[in-house]
This record gives sequence, C-alpha cells and structure tokens, in this order.
Amino acid sequence: MNDKTIGTACLVAHIVLGLVGFRFPIIITAWLGCVVVFAVLYSARDKNKAGLLHVAAAYLCSYELLARFTYAPGVPSEVGKYLGILLLTMGIAFGRKFKALVPGLILMGLLLPPLILTDFSRDVRDTLVANWLGAFVLALSVMYFHRRVIMEKNMIWILRALAAPALTVAICSTMKSQDISSINWGLEANRDATGFGANQVATIYGLGIVALSVAFFMGRPLFGFATCDFCGMIYLFFRGLISFSRGGLISAVIAAAGALAVILWAYSQHQNIGQTTRLRRLLLVPIIVPALGVIFLVTDQLTGGMLLQRYRGETMGTLHGDREKTIDVITSGRSNIVMSDLLMWRDHLFLGVGPGNSKEMRPQYGYRRVAPHTEYSRLVAEQGLFGFFFCCAILIMPLMIVMNPGYPVVGRALLAALALFSLTVMAHSATRLFCTTFVYGIGWAIIVPKDVLLRLAVNHPVLRKRLTKVLGLRRPELILPAPAGN
Repeated sequence: MNDKTIGTACLVAHIVLGLVGFRFPIIITAWLGCVVVFAVLYSARDKNKAGLLHVAAAYLCSYELLARFTYAPGVPSEVGKYLGILLLTMGIAFGRKFKALVPGLILMGLLLPPLILTDFSRDVRDTLVANWLGAFVLALSVMYFHRRVIMEKNMIWILRALAAPALTVAICSTMKSQDISSINWGLEANRDATGFGANQVATIYGLGIVALSVAFFMGRPLFGFATCDFCGMIYLFFRGLISFSRGGLISAVIAAAGALAVILWAYSQHQNIGQTTRLRRLLLVPIIVPALGVIFLVTDQLTGGMLLQRYRGETMGTLHGDREKTIDVITSGRSNIVMSDLLMWRDHLFLGVGPGNSKEMRPQYGYRRVAPHTEYSRLVAEQGLFGFFFCCAILIMPLMIVMNPGYPVVGRALLAALALFSLTVMAHSATRLFCTTFVYGIGWAIIVPKDVLLRLAVNHPVLRKRLTKVLGLRRPELILPAPAGN
C-alpha cells in the first residue's frame, strides 16, 4: 500500500476504535496489548532496525489517556510511563554507542542523589511515579533519541502515532460529554465538555495539533490527504477550546509557532529548507491562522462569551467584583504553588525536600496540601541544586541544535516544536502525562529528509539502488539524477 492509503486506513481505524472502544473498553486493552507485544517481538528479532520501539512509545503518549478515559480494564493509570520505560530501555540496549548516551546520562545523574530523601513509607505512586519518574523518562528519552538517525518517512510514522490516538480520545470525549447547548458554561476547566480531566484531555489535543502541524510544514500528510489532516486539526482545536483548559492549546500554538519560526529563519539565511512543497505550504499560514481565529470567535459565541473571559484569566468572582484579579487568579493558583516551592528550596538548598515530599510540606509554607503543577519549581523544591541544573540543561540544550545550521532544517523545526510543547506543558501540568517528557527527546534524533537522501544518491550508485527500493520509486530516473560520470 502507498502512504496515502496507509494514512487514510489509520484514520478510519482510529475513528472506529473510538466509537467501539468507548462502548467496550476491553477492546482498548486488547489493542494496546497487541501493539506493544508486536513491537517488542519484532524489534527483538531485527534489533530495532525498523524503529518500531519508538513508534510504539509514541503511540503510548495519547493512548495512555485513552485508557484512563475509558477505564480500560487491566490497564494501570501510569501505563505510558511503565511501558514507555520498557520500550526505551530495550531500544537503548540494542547497540547504542556510549557517546550518544552522554547527555541523557548527565540528566539521569542529576536525578539520583535526592532519592535518598524519598519517604518510602508512603504510597510509591504518590511519591516517585507521579513526580520523579516523569523527569526520569525525559532523561531516558534523550538517551534513546540523541544522534539516532531517523528517515523522514519513519518520522511521519512517529507523528502519526502521536496524532491518531488523540483523535480517538476526541471521539470518546464527544460521545461521553454533554451536548454543548445543555452545558452550563463557567470560567474554569470544564469536565462536562470533556468527560474526563479537562487539563489532561486538552494537553493530548494539543499534542495531536502539534503532530499535524509539523507534518503540514513537512508537506507529508499523516492521514493520506492534507484535507483529512486539516479537518482533524480543526476538530482537536474546537474540542480543546470547549474544554476551557487553556494550557494544552497555548502550548500547541507556541510549539507550532516555534517550528514556523525556525523554518522562516532558515529561509531568511538562505539555508536549504527542502522540497518546494514546503514553501508552498508556508503560503497557507496567513489563511490558516485567521481561520483558527474565526473558530475561536464562533466557539466563544456558543459558550455565551465565557471562552474569551476564560482566556483573559477572569473568574466569576472577578467579573462580579468580589475577587481581585491577581496573577494567582489568572494562573488558577499555580503562582502560589511555585512560591511555596521556591521557599522550600531556600530552606533545603542542596538536596531539596526529596521526591514527592513538597505536597506534604506545602501547608508549612502557607498554602494548602496540593501536588506541584509546575515541573521546574517541583524540581528545585524536591531536588535542590541538582534539580536546578536539570532545569538549566533541558532549557539550554535544545538551543544547541536549533541554532546549528549543520542540522537539517526539518529536524531543527521538529525539535523546536516538540521541545517547546514539552517545556511549556511542564510549566502548567508538571509531568502527569507520559507524552510531556517523551516527546522532548524525539527532536534529538537526526532527521534525514527525503531530498537529502536524493542528493546523496546522485554520486553513490550503490546507495542510489538501495534508496530507490526503500523509497518505493517505480521510475527513479524521473526523480534521481543519473550518477556523475555516466
């Protein structure tokens, strides 16, 4: 089958999965088992040369929430982190050179010392899994992807694995949530419009939008046709808006803008940005952005004007004059959580208070007992100076690749999008979802665009012959120039 047929079949399959899996959650469990078992067994045979391990791990990003949403039997809440660690570790074991592991090992080394302060008398899931394990997955993802060569065609499969289950989540959410006209719209994240935790659902919608946006800039539709991708993006955007959870969509917009900025900057510097189809796609951006604005305004009308007030940071109290509009009100209490985290770091500068302990100690710093919502403040509060250096590393290291003209523009744009999405989600939702930290590592791979392969084939007859087979070109003479000297 060609790529368009595969993409369309993937879209149809995940629509059906949403419609059927919502009624029979056992199907969600069975399908997840099939995907993971097949990826593990096949990769064990070919030593992960086909890259199925990271495609399966990418699939877990949205599928994790799908399993939570449908209460799939036998699937633990943190299945993404558990299986993700298994898949990534297995992939690292298949011949990763030590030099490629160094950045990830440094990050992992910064996470280990504060573990001595862990309170193992409490629930491990509440202490380590919900807090420390997310940063651990990020370090593991960097170890797996750093300097890993991934062809553009295979990267499309990764993006498809990120986006397809996100659409399935949106379908299940549509079936479970109330009719829009019957919802009593307020000024907080709306569970009635999502059928589950609005923040988590909106984050997955944002991830799907980022994957579709990156594929759009690459000129490679995920679901067979650009129209299907665009409709999927609009659907996710609309469902994200009515969730009234701002973080996921704002992160997606920032990520897409970051990828676009890298491409435009490279073009202004006269760097090769690849196929001409990508240039033509950029001309559609001035049309797409106003279209999304119109959708926002229409949705605002459907919610009685509440959507715009929500994005302005208003609450019912501020609108009625009973409550002052402060930074803490705008951030839904996150600023006070951050301040209490910083106070903990001040008192426990070197090692912090230990993974998972900030929630228990927060009442001592003038705030209620609540879990951290910002990963950066959690890291410094619970892991002290080691957490501070971890934050500095994950914020600075992507710039080394994004600003390096030696890397293909496609790879740099991808890193900008996924790193920005991950880093901004960590700013408002910590690492509650596997996707938050896993996608950070994907951009560390070396993405080889199709046009680069074609240029390599010009002067390498053997490579030319192999690439014509790999790329599935029936008449390579129409695309690949003849080797020099012939």
